[in-house]
Amino acid sequence: MIQEIVQTGKIRTQQDLLDELTKREYRFTQATISRDMRELGLIKKVNAEGCWVYHLPPKKPDAGKMRLVHLLNQCFRSYRRQKEMVVIYTLPGSSPALGNLILEVYQEELFTVMTNDDHLLIIAKDEEKAIYIIEELISFQEKREEGGYYVAGIKHS
Repeated sequence: MIQEIVQTGKIRTQQDLLDELTKREYRFTQATISRDMRELGLIKKVNAEGCWVYHLPPKKPDAGKMRLVHLLNQCFRSYRRQKEMVVIYTLPGSSPALGNLILEVYQEELFTVMTNDDHLLIIAKDEEKAIYIIEELISFQEKREEGGYYVAGIKHS
């Protein structure tokens, strides 16, 4: 609830947050609000009107996804997809490491990943998940070619 209220961009003080929570029929003490704000890592920034307001901290990039993007940018050659299966062709020797990272990052979407020396077979739980995985992997390639890439909304070069 606090995150939702802070995202409105109108919270200047802890009291403002406490007032908004009270309007929504939540009851907290000032000490609880202070602790929750500290735990959320809220930061103050100047808004368009020149006022200091609370914001959520920037998202931290996922470490597994960062490793995946780095390796993908070094070894990716091409891919093919058929229904829930995707074959990714890589430089020789890099497929096993890439397969392990894909398993780590996309474990919820995957049935399995099989690798050999220069390509890997991704079998997703369904076609929709296969499309999601390959579109995200390809988006990393497209962004790389534009002079950087993005993970969790943070640009890297």
